[in-house]
Amino acid sequence: MDLHDIKPISHVKAHAAEVLEHIAESGQSLGITQHGELKAVLVGAQRYRRTQESLAFLKLVALGDEDIRSGATRPVEEFTADMRAKLGATKR
Repeated sequence: MDLHDIKPISHVKAHAAEVLEHIAESGQSLGITQHGELKAVLVGAQRYRRTQESLAFLKLVALGDEDIRSGATRPVEEFTADMRAKLGATKR
């Protein structure tokens, strides 16, 4: 985990606007502790979106890997011919 800073929840509550502004501008994450134990990580919206996009991509890769392992694949020429037929395109 790439935490650039760790603060207690009391600090986050007391300085919420400043904390949010810092995270949004810096792109850094903030660990939040409660009773001395790390309980949450606050990240900016852009970083969150990038993380979600990365996870979605990795899921697609994993699904493709499963297809390869199970033999659920076919030659690209067959796929292309089927797509052209479905779309009504002519073969070049």
